[in-house]
Amino acid sequence: MDSAALAETWLLKSNPNTDYFYDAMENGSFWGGPSWETILQRYNITYTRCITDPDGVKLGIAGTDIVSDDVTDTVSNIKVYKDSRAYLFNDEFEYIAKGEKKDLEEGMYDFLKARADDFRETPDIYNYTSEENGSSAVSCSRLDNGWYFVIVQPMKTAMQPMTNVVTVTWLLMVLVLALLIILSILLFKKAFAPVINRFQEQELFIINQSRQAKIGEMVAGITHQLKQPINNANIVIMNMREDLESGEDDNEQLKGHIDLLVQSVNTMIPIIDDFAGFLKPDRQKVKINVCEEIDNCLRLMQMKLQMAYVKTEVKAENIIIIGYRNELVQCLLNILGNAVDELNDCKIEPKLIRIRANKKNDHAEIRIFNSGRGITEDLRDFIFDPYTTTKAESGGTGIGLYITRQILREHFEGDVEFKNYENGVEFIIKIPIKGEE
Repeated sequence: MDSAALAETWLLKSNPNTDYFYDAMENGSFWGGPSWETILQRYNITYTRCITDPDGVKLGIAGTDIVSDDVTDTVSNIKVYKDSRAYLFNDEFEYIAKGEKKDLEEGMYDFLKARADDFRETPDIYNYTSEENGSSAVSCSRLDNGWYFVIVQPMKTAMQPMTNVVTVTWLLMVLVLALLIILSILLFKKAFAPVINRFQEQELFIINQSRQAKIGEMVAGITHQLKQPINNANIVIMNMREDLESGEDDNEQLKGHIDLLVQSVNTMIPIIDDFAGFLKPDRQKVKINVCEEIDNCLRLMQMKLQMAYVKTEVKAENIIIIGYRNELVQCLLNILGNAVDELNDCKIEPKLIRIRANKKNDHAEIRIFNSGRGITEDLRDFIFDPYTTTKAESGGTGIGLYITRQILREHFEGDVEFKNYENGVEFIIKIPIKGEE
């Protein structure tokens, strides 16, 4: 039986409200709406489907009405992330359901509508950027009834899991790197500790060797310096003995002899004190008056300077630094000793050593200039390396400047450098000025 015959009045094909029947009969199924249902006072979405018998004869339709609000709620609850929004459009790209009941921004709506014909069942992903909302990922698919389903996801939220993964990965890499560094240090110490200890022992031996060499040089110079006052004292004592034996000695003569003895002894005392101070081992860091130590060094080298006919000029400010006194003296003696040897060998006149000490910013700067030949080009990059010497023919060991730099760097946090001039060379010692430790 033809079902159309049962509804001659309300199932006319010309009636626009009968699409649910004729479209389903002709096409197999129909989706429509939302449409206002007067009796129910609500919007409905209609779905109908053609019913056929086993022989394929069309018997009629079956369908249902879906409350539009239920569809909207269902679509609104579809979330990829908390700020996702889902939309459902009909085949004319008109809204059926809106995520969070909000329209798409106008630019995005136009962007999607222009591409609606290209949408397929498999979702297409677009990247849409606007000044208002920034960058968003838009997933679009076409349903089998010709409607469109769209999900909009802000890229900031979409990329957050990747950002978290990257952050965690970096943290793990840093942790692994730190563990590798610690392990490497431990293995290095274990493997190379004996080598380092031998190197430190060797360096200490070299420093002591240099110190002993300086002591030997000073002993020879001090011997000469003490000879004169000792000879003078010996002569005074012999004169006193002769006067006593002859009975000619009186109080005035005795007083004169005593004054001469005191003068000779006073001449020897500073020399002995300076030498004894250099021999005394340093146990702790002390305040060091740079000007005083320069004077002490020149007294220790007085005989060597005189025998080489070297003139000295000193201009030093009153600067106080913290450190080991004898180590600073050893550095000064190394540079001054090299200067005297150079001036004695090169036969340049005048033979001059000029010492300047002043405060520059937060450093003490000691400049020691000699009028010798300067550092040759082939030695400039190696002059502070061990066993580099300009005095190989005269028995130079080449450890003096190396030790000087090591002491200044390790024990004073300072350094030493040199500068050539047309008329000589200057060594510059720089030591930080610190408060009392």
